[in-house]
Amino acid sequence: MQRAVTDWDRLSDVTEEHFGFVPEYIRMGVKDFRWRDEGRSLGVDLDQLNNLEAAFRRLPQQSGIGVVIGHTPPIKIEPGKALTLRATYATSSDDPHVYVFYRNSQKIGFTKLELKQDDRTARTWSVTVPSDQIVAGYLEYYFGANSGRWSDYDETISHRPPFHVLVNQDNTKPVFSYTPPSAPVTATSVNLKVKIQDPSKIKSVYAYYKLMPASYEWLRIEMLPTGDGNYAADVPLTAEGVLYYFEAVDESGNAANHPNFLEQTPYFAIDSWSPQNAGR
Repeated sequence: MQRAVTDWDRLSDVTEEHFGFVPEYIRMGVKDFRWRDEGRSLGVDLDQLNNLEAAFRRLPQQSGIGVVIGHTPPIKIEPGKALTLRATYATSSDDPHVYVFYRNSQKIGFTKLELKQDDRTARTWSVTVPSDQIVAGYLEYYFGANSGRWSDYDETISHRPPFHVLVNQDNTKPVFSYTPPSAPVTATSVNLKVKIQDPSKIKSVYAYYKLMPASYEWLRIEMLPTGDGNYAADVPLTAEGVLYYFEAVDESGNAANHPNFLEQTPYFAIDSWSPQNAGR
């Protein structure tokens, strides 16, 4: 972030040699906008990160918190490939230890491995689960750690369920078939219908929508199956219009949005309409 602040200042120096201000009433609310003005907010972001870092360092010392282990699990892994797990552990101890306990079946007990410290400053640790332990189905695991004294020992399983990661070779994402309404929709709601094809069983389908104007937040509503791969949901509609898109996730851990934001505008739109025309 500190380098970003410096780079932003340099970028501002270069651009101001060639460009003047930009009237930016809509987004920034000012008449004379320059990119250097926006760069000042980086200092605020940097202060927030410093405050978060300070709070993170204090966590182990706060009563009742216990050991603090941070980890982001993979969404899905392939069978037969070794898996490296990484975690953060906040401690000032000279003799800390971090462990992972894993299994690939509820019929067996957990296997224990000790993580090695990668970076003392960043407090990062890692360990590799052997490839022969990554079998089709799932991998379940949790972490434990202590600062050198048994009284300080704690496990993530005491605060949350074990991490559960799918293990399979199915990478086929759901495929959508959808035709937006061709005529203006003049009602208080609109029934959205979409067809989804997937070799795996569909786990969930949602419609995300945002009432206009765009200052509203995105909301989510579950779409229910109506047969033959079709799903439907009623979405509220106002005279100002609505933006919406779809999300589907299958039981193999594959997910997709429609429209695909890499190919087109990442949402559909139902334009505004005059309330006087409703029901005509």
